[in-house]
Amino acid sequence: MQFEAKNKKEALRKPAEKFHEVHSSVDPKLLLSALMLREELGSKGLGNGIAMPHSKSEEIPEPQGLLASSKKGIDFHALDGELVHVLFLMVYPQNPVGVGSFLPA
Repeated sequence: MQFEAKNKKEALRKPAEKFHEVHSSVDPKLLLSALMLREELGSKGLGNGIAMPHSKSEEIPEPQGLLASSKKGIDFHALDGELVHVLFLMVYPQNPVGVGSFLPA
């Protein structure tokens, strides 16, 4: 997904809306709210133009992701102070997936 945003909230809103298009059971407003709350704990702008915001949702059974990019870049308050050009949104199930679920039966 290619997009542009003026600020961090818009940079999270657009991928949350796109995520809803693919996973219709996930409310984009609730997802945005959860992402913003998570950002209050510290920016998920990792540096080198990459951000990885993440949250949990009761509406999905397994982890899901969405890759988005911005040609202009977005001020995401990244750790290195650089603009973010690649945003990888991760949404996890509310109940954590156990290590055992990855082991062969």
